[in-house]
Order: sequence, then structure tokens, then C-alpha cells
Amino acid sequence: HLINFVAGEASQLEAVWRRAVEGGHLDELRAVLRPLFLRRTKEQVESQIRVPKQVARTFAFELSEEEKVLHAEFVLPAARALLDKQPPGASLEQQLVLVEHAQRALLSPA
Repeated sequence: HLINFVAGEASQLEAVWRRAVEGGHLDELRAVLRPLFLRRTKEQVESQIRVPKQVARTFAFELSEEEKVLHAEFVLPAARALLDKQPPGASLEQQLVLVEHAQRALLSPA
């Protein structure tokens, strides 16, 4: 039982839990649970453990004629539509991420 694990006074917490859930008093539940949860920032975690840097590899290859048609007729228009919705001043990295998402969504075999 999670409530027994989280608090020494399980009956008190369980009563608060039931009142909050049944009565829609989620703020009361948050106030009881907040001190029990440890929240750390990314910087705090990184200072305690070594987080490896992300490595991105780019591979270039030729598309078949069918793949070129698919890319031109579906992927590029979808990517352009996404880019048109970007706020002014979006970084090149943000734009490339959108294009990659469009490619994955349209070309995924799943």
C-alpha cells in the first residue's frame, strides 16, 4: 500500500487522500504530499552523477526514385506546413527538429 510506505501516519494521509479524491480537493492533497517528494533540478543531478553528452551522427545516402517522389510529395510539404506555424525567430535547430518529426511520422513503417 503506497500510502503506508509514504507516511508514518497512514490513516491520516489516507483520510486526506479520500477527502481530496472524493470531494475534488486536490490542493489539500498536494499540500500533504509536497513535503514528501524530493525535487531536484537538472543542474543538481548533474553535479552528483556524470551524465554523458548526447552524440548525434549524421549519415548521408542516396534515395531511390520512389523515395525521392515520396519525400517530395509528402515529407517536404508536411515539413513546410509545420515550419510555417513556427513563431518568428525560431532557431535553425528547432526547424530541423520539426522536419525530422515530419519525416519520422510520414515514413515510419508502424
